[in-house]
Amino acid sequence: MSFFAELQRRNVFKVAAAYLILAWVVIQVADTAVPALHLPEWVLTLVFFLGALGFPFVLFFAWVFEITPEGVRRESDIKPEESITAHTGQKLNHMIIALLVVALAYFIYESRFQTPSDTTIETTENVGSASIAVLPFVNMSSDPEQEYFSDGISEEILNVLSKIPNLHITSRSSAFSFKGKEIKLSEVAKELGVENILEGSVRKSGTKIRITAQLIEAASDKHLWSETYDRDLSDIFAVQDEISAAIVGALKDQLGLEVAQASSKSTSINPEAFDLYLHGQEGIHEFSFASLEEAEIALNSALVLEPDFQAARVSLAFALALQVITGSSSDLALLDEAEALLATVLAAEPDNGNAFYVLSNIADIQGEDATALDHIKTAYQLNPNDAAIITDYANLAGRELGEAETRGLFARAERLDPLNGYIYYYKGRYLERELQAYDEVLDAYQKAKTLSPTNTSFTGWLAGANGYFFGNMVATARGYKEFIELDPSDPDGPIYASKTYSSLGDNETALEYSNQALDLMPTSGQAIETKIAAMMTQENNEEALTLLLETFANDAVFYRRESLRNMTLLGARLLLDKEGYAQAEELILGKYPKLKDLDSLALKETIDDTVIISSALAAIYRVSGDEAKAKRITELNKQFSKETFLKHQKRLNGFDYINLAMLITGRLGDDEVLALLEAAIDGGFAAEWRNLIDLNPVFSPLQSHPRYISLKTRIEADMATQLAQLRSEESSVTD
Repeated sequence: MSFFAELQRRNVFKVAAAYLILAWVVIQVADTAVPALHLPEWVLTLVFFLGALGFPFVLFFAWVFEITPEGVRRESDIKPEESITAHTGQKLNHMIIALLVVALAYFIYESRFQTPSDTTIETTENVGSASIAVLPFVNMSSDPEQEYFSDGISEEILNVLSKIPNLHITSRSSAFSFKGKEIKLSEVAKELGVENILEGSVRKSGTKIRITAQLIEAASDKHLWSETYDRDLSDIFAVQDEISAAIVGALKDQLGLEVAQASSKSTSINPEAFDLYLHGQEGIHEFSFASLEEAEIALNSALVLEPDFQAARVSLAFALALQVITGSSSDLALLDEAEALLATVLAAEPDNGNAFYVLSNIADIQGEDATALDHIKTAYQLNPNDAAIITDYANLAGRELGEAETRGLFARAERLDPLNGYIYYYKGRYLERELQAYDEVLDAYQKAKTLSPTNTSFTGWLAGANGYFFGNMVATARGYKEFIELDPSDPDGPIYASKTYSSLGDNETALEYSNQALDLMPTSGQAIETKIAAMMTQENNEEALTLLLETFANDAVFYRRESLRNMTLLGARLLLDKEGYAQAEELILGKYPKLKDLDSLALKETIDDTVIISSALAAIYRVSGDEAKAKRITELNKQFSKETFLKHQKRLNGFDYINLAMLITGRLGDDEVLALLEAAIDGGFAAEWRNLIDLNPVFSPLQSHPRYISLKTRIEADMATQLAQLRSEESSVTD
């Protein structure tokens, strides 16, 4: 018998085939299991080495030995008629077929998910395999207080990845919403609208850091790439770039996609400065009055240690601006300081999109609309895949872009950051301001609040929408009370609660809330405004006037939103009621000196605070008998009509009707003015009706008009009904 025939008889070929197929399956399983179990890379090498080492021993065993019913025996000890190699061969055939089935199934599975795409992804609109969410890395350090560090590393990696063209990456707020939760990656990916998940862990010990990261195809739980990095903390930016490059490589090799690599542009960093920077970032994300001050301290310290750390400089500028934006500070010099910081950043990095984003926020809070728009346009050009920048761009440029494109931008921001309440919040602001689509506005604010139930801004704007557009003061009162419970340190809650209860006719509660706001922020003009209004509804006019005059004489008082305008109107009303016409005129001109020289004023195309206040000044001149000045103001405001508003919006809201009613008073008849006030109330405006209509000096002469009396009677009856319902709810909760 030939040697080849003897190999066949002894089943050596079949054993070799079975072994090779089995080894291939084992190696494929190990390739998936090793990164999943966070085992070192050498384990996979060991599996392959042992498999190769065992192959000659298996062949030797098949040649020398035979498996018989009596056990394993040397082939030379078995007589030919006793040999059962034919029977053993059949069993090996069955085994080979079974292993081939397993291998084929695995091959089909692999092929299904590794077939290169024929379509090149050109924009983030086409979300496919080149889509990733970076989940917060797990803090593996012995100190739980290092959580901020692992979160910060995750965010920094996300920031580098977000600069890669054609890569759809979920923004931080949505990805981090799963922190600390038991999650299934496939469900997370579905909710975030991505195909791949990057997760990992961070262990920090002194200036040493270990980062473990793995890229997972969520639908199959297949590991596309994993790696562990042991580095010095001063090399943290290099590690971030390595991880980014590895992910790019995985997307190219595993998914057949062409994407470009991004870099953090930094080389090394002082470890303590980087640690302070992450502390500052944590404070900004927490977004409370106290945390913003803590962020400012941490980021300033980071820059002392690392003066060229531009990312820390941008974050410091943002922390300073946010203190003014949120109202935690009235020091406008913080905005100047922030702008100076950003000028330094842009001198070093002219293409820093985040710097332009913060500049846009600063301009917006100062009412510099054109500048804010210019800055956000630049930010969008530089960072077109940043959900926060897209959202602000849509909100600020919406009028210029048109409804269809603006809605498209909001939709894209939602895809990038589907669990971020701020996107829906700003979408609601846009819908409210430009389209007056109030049902959608309510839905947007409700969505924002559902996603972030502890966010006071979302709670407050939802409460306001119910009262300003739907006349639902019960929901408004509930909302502002919830606001106060969520953040007792924020005066905005009691300020708007005071306005709400004043409108409802509960003057005592309104006064209590205004005092609560003043306890929190004694120099808040808005808080003082609500107290003066509450005192006026209690007919405590003398004390109200004294407080108002003291406030205007106090340079430490600061005025947010429309509080200076509203307080000026309340002062004019208090002085008109006591026929102090000259003093009322002096009060207005002291705060709005542009109105002193009426002859030099030109017609305006837009309605601002000076235009509104001019109508109150005209009312004073009319009742005091100075018809020439009253007529001059009427001439200056004659161009304003409903069409003024409808140039840029779908319809008028309650504020618009009231402002227009003020501007036509003295030019058109009482019935036309009253028709506008009725339209405001019928359109759902209730939240500040008492302050803006009943205490308004312009409408004071109308209050004896039968039509005004009828309107006020109707409002008061509705408010009494809603107040009774609110008190019933409050008492049932107490019981």
